Amino acid sequence: MARPALCSVWLVFLAAVGVAAEPAKAPAAPKLPHLRLDLKTKTVEFDGTFLVADYPLELLVTQGAMRDYESIISTPLKPSHLHVALLALGLKPRVRDKEDPGKVLREGDAVDVWLRYAHKGKVVTRRPHEFIVDVNRRKPLERLPWVFYGSLFFPTGEDKTQLTYLGDAESWVIGLLGNAPSVVDVGGGVALEYGMLEIDKKLAPAQGTKTTVIIRPAAAKGGAAGGKKAK
Repeated sequence: MARPALCSVWLVFLAAVGVAAEPAKAPAAPKLPHLRLDLKTKTVEFDGTFLVADYPLELLVTQGAMRDYESIISTPLKPSHLHVALLALGLKPRVRDKEDPGKVLREGDAVDVWLRYAHKGKVVTRRPHEFIVDVNRRKPLERLPWVFYGSLFFPTGEDKTQLTYLGDAESWVIGLLGNAPSVVDVGGGVALEYGMLEIDKKLAPAQGTKTTVIIRPAAAKGGAAGGKKAK
C-alpha cells in the first residue's frame, strides 16, 4: 500500500473509532492508549494479565473482564486500537464480501504473536500455543498461524451511518476459533472448534502474572521476540 493511501486509511479508521490524531504530511505512528507502536521495528506491544480460564477456551486475549472466563489474557486495550496499529505497520486485514460479511474474499496478512513475562526471575518469551491443549488428543497445539482478521463494522440503531466496531462491542481482541469479532485470529486453513481447547494450567503462568503481548508481521523463519524461552 502506498504511503499516502496508508495515511488516509489510518485517518479514516482513527476517526471511525474515536481516536484523535495529529494531521501529518507522511504516515506517523498514531498515539493509542495502552499500546506501544514502533514503526521502525514493525512491532506492536500491549500489556495484559494472565487469567485462569475455564474450559473451553475461545480467546487468547480479551478486553477487560467480560470474557475473562473463556480467555487466557485480559488487557485494557481497545480492540479497534489494535486494528489501527496493525494498519500502521502496513498490514492488511481480511476482505469480506459487502453483501455477505461471512464470505471472505481475501485472507488477512499473517502475523507472529509472542507473550513476554517474568519466569523464575528471568524475562522469557513464549508462543501462545504452548499454553493450549487439544482436549481430544491431550497434547499441546502445534504452532498457530495467526492472521490479521480485522473484525468488522456494523450499524447500530436507526441511523445506518452510525457504525460500531464489532471487536469493541464484544471485547474481542485475539481469538482462537476464527470468529468475526477477532482483530487477530488463527488462519492458514487451521480450524479450531468450540470445546476443543483448554489452558494448560501446569505450564501457564499463575493467575495475575503480568505479560506483554507482542505482534509483528510474520517472519519467514520464526524466532523469539527478545528474552529467553522458559523451561
